[in-house]
Amino acid sequence: MSWLAFLVLFLFAQVAVAQDDTAKIQAEMNAGGNVTLSSGVFVVKPIEWPANLNELSGGPPEAPTTLVLAPNQGPWARLVSCIIKGSADRKIVIKNLRIDMNRDEQGWDGKLNLAHQAGMFFGAEKDKGRLTVDVENVRIWDSAADGVYTHHNTTTNWRKLYLTRCYRAGFAVTGKNCIAYARDSKWIECGIDSEPNSDGHAVNIVLDNIELDEMDLFLSARSSFYATDITYNGKLFYLLCHPTAKFFVADSKFKVLPGTARLKVRLVGDTEFLRCIVTGSAGLGNLFNLVWDEDVKDPNSAKTNQHFLLKESLLIGPATTAVDLGIDYPDRKNLFELDNVRIEGTTTAYVTQKKPGVPRKITNSTLNGVPIQ
Repeated sequence: MSWLAFLVLFLFAQVAVAQDDTAKIQAEMNAGGNVTLSSGVFVVKPIEWPANLNELSGGPPEAPTTLVLAPNQGPWARLVSCIIKGSADRKIVIKNLRIDMNRDEQGWDGKLNLAHQAGMFFGAEKDKGRLTVDVENVRIWDSAADGVYTHHNTTTNWRKLYLTRCYRAGFAVTGKNCIAYARDSKWIECGIDSEPNSDGHAVNIVLDNIELDEMDLFLSARSSFYATDITYNGKLFYLLCHPTAKFFVADSKFKVLPGTARLKVRLVGDTEFLRCIVTGSAGLGNLFNLVWDEDVKDPNSAKTNQHFLLKESLLIGPATTAVDLGIDYPDRKNLFELDNVRIEGTTTAYVTQKKPGVPRKITNSTLNGVPIQ
């Protein structure tokens, strides 16, 4: 290669590294109303949602719009964010957009040093106006933290949300009075995370037809989680359910992969699995691990009893035990219930770590074809 050709390639590489399309994309969005972004790949720094913008669309499938987070944007970089102030409600729409969070260029080393980055971030002030966001056909990948993040007084409606390799969570819901609906979506090497702090930070989550690899949920006071047609592929499952919260999953499939150890449920509220199939893996100790919590109490609620129900479901090994009941607390009226459950491929249906252990109610349920007493 001649020195001239080398120089041209070198200069081209420097221009590529220094690419910054933030001003272009921000100007297109600032036009307001309903905006369709230019087709192509654009390297941008975090972009603010203009007050006059109602709907943002990427290009068509044959000429899509991809926004790439510029290198080294720091731990609070949200590529697209909308935060409303004051008491007025607002609704926005986002469609047909692709976001590459470019985590390898953020100084990411597989730790939470970039814990608050996100492809999209939505929020409002506590106890004031509500932000409603409709999102359809959006893809976000390679985030050092979250794919999407919602915080305080926000209602989000997600359809065809495709998330891949988001290190902390693909879909994060925190803050006070958040409502999230998601359907017809797929979250690979990531999943859903809810950590709504305290002070009545209730979240309400509804999922339908979602494939995901992780569930890490803290359902605080008066929160709820309802899901149908979930396919869970066993990378991480952890649930903490407050006394006044409700967790309900129906018509879903759970695959507990090697190294996951178990579906861990730290119980305080009501938890129900209806018409679900839970499948284990070689070397697995148990499918479910229950922790009957005595620490999280709500002074405004007299309800302290905890209830775990498996109903009309199929639990399949390999695993040593279907359910580890953990240790009961005598000051509670806790209840573990199997109702029309079939367990196959495990040595025992359940074990308890303390006699007599958690009260049990078994109805029409079998272990390897033998009725469970």
